[in-house]
Amino acid sequence: NYFQFLSYRTKTSISAKDIDRYLSSKGYTHQVEDKYKNSDTYQVPSNQSKLVGQSHHFIDQMNRFGANGAMTFAVAGHESGWGRSYLARMIKIREQQKGIES
Repeated sequence: NYFQFLSYRTKTSISAKDIDRYLSSKGYTHQVEDKYKNSDTYQVPSNQSKLVGQSHHFIDQMNRFGANGAMTFAVAGHESGWGRSYLARMIKIREQQKGIES
């Protein structure tokens, strides 16, 4: 398997728009609303994910730090239940937190 031995430092040609299109094709079109922050995963509407609107971060971190953006996105999706898990919903997006510099 080619991907099994692919270096994590290999840059991807996938763009943030490609990631957005992928999320949309999976039915995730809206950011999770704050009212679902402390609710059970299954109560969150099926079209909501914390990953929606965050695709540029995966590409930015690839360009800044060298870690493959597509692989980071895949791991984030897998580990967070596509941005719908309880823990994923508890995390505030960095730009929304006051006092934290990027």
